[in-house]
Amino acid sequence: MATTPKIGMTEITENQNDKYVTHNDALRILDAIVQCTAIDKDLSEPPGAPSDGDTYIVGGTSSSSSDWNGEDDNIAYYKNTAWIFITPSEGWRYYVQDEGATYQYDGASAGWNAIESVVAANSFDIGASKAGQPASAEVLIRIPFVRSVSFPDDFAGSQGVVGTDPASSAGVDFTIKKDGVQIGLMSFASGATTATFTTDSAAETFAAGEVLTVEAPNPQDADLSDVGFVLKGTKV
Repeated sequence: MATTPKIGMTEITENQNDKYVTHNDALRILDAIVQCTAIDKDLSEPPGAPSDGDTYIVGGTSSSSSDWNGEDDNIAYYKNTAWIFITPSEGWRYYVQDEGATYQYDGASAGWNAIESVVAANSFDIGASKAGQPASAEVLIRIPFVRSVSFPDDFAGSQGVVGTDPASSAGVDFTIKKDGVQIGLMSFASGATTATFTTDSAAETFAAGEVLTVEAPNPQDADLSDVGFVLKGTKV
């Protein structure tokens, strides 16, 4: 019987008996591959008690007796009481629920590979470094934005380091400003070479044309030196 060229669904033929069987089988295939989600992609054996409609990407099979044997990288879809398998085409994407990640099929030789998330694709991270000791109130970075960028509460995910920790028992603060007004701090405690970040509000969004600056402590610490940082932002 003829099949569709891309997905391989069986076509209904003229004067065919029980046309509903072919039609329903095609609907099941579409159910497996439209708005694609899979429960897992690393199992080598089928789960013990699958439910109708459960979908998996078959991992490396480990037993010749497995119902999934020989179906590595294929889509396994549980229909009523048995597994059906669909061979992916290059470029297919599936959201894998147990990982919270999206994978793309890159062909038989490359298999399934994680793809960049939407958040990562919209990332807008900025940073700078200063060898040696910065001067008091020295501007380490001055960035005018050309698009809207948001930074989360307390600059979550941002990183800051120094080569030599501050001498002051009170630690030191680098000031983060929007258009010259303080919106947060990058702080190094005494004995610490990694920073903590705070913001003055839940989140900070810079519109196009607004300017972010990071300024060194004033007065400068006697020992602190070799600073580097990255602020984690997202285009909005």
